[in-house]
Amino acid sequence: MAPAGAFIYGNELRRVMLKTWIPVIPIIGALAACSPARDGSLADEYAVWSAAIETQVAREYPAVVVADSTYSLETASPVTERLMRAQRREDGLSREIVEDFIIHNRRRVAVDAGRLAVRKVRLLRAPAGAAGEARHAAVRERLLLSRAGFDRGGRRALVTVTVNCGGLCGGGATLLMERQPDGRWRKARVVSDIIF
Repeated sequence: MAPAGAFIYGNELRRVMLKTWIPVIPIIGALAACSPARDGSLADEYAVWSAAIETQVAREYPAVVVADSTYSLETASPVTERLMRAQRREDGLSREIVEDFIIHNRRRVAVDAGRLAVRKVRLLRAPAGAAGEARHAAVRERLLLSRAGFDRGGRRALVTVTVNCGGLCGGGATLLMERQPDGRWRKARVVSDIIF
């Protein structure tokens, strides 16, 4: 081995690199394959969110301000999780989709309104500061999304979409979404309505 502070040349450099990097490369590849997108949410979630917004929001709201992060079940307490688990059979949901939904919604992630592909609703980014508030003052409706929970095959997703227009105004739904053969998502059914 070369003494400390010395430069390593030729075969010695190759030997050190092979010893150091070869075992690490499969680990880096596995982490990259499993890691979420930079903002903490999977690309499939944006597709599910977009389809859910088109389905649930477009009928009543031509424009909404998108909350800059998802809601979190941790604010609702473990009671909500127990209720969801108890209700899943009545709702006809698989255990894995409910568990995935609960686990994902234990922490918030950022939502980038620019990545949502929605045609029928004008999506505005959450206002930043006084200037942003003034720019979006005409639009009172605030869109809040949950994380999506997926079944094991990635064919179905459970997601909640709510719109709040102030006070007791607004509503939403928890939707079961289904992936079509062409890769697009569509609403399979409403699992539960949310009324303010």
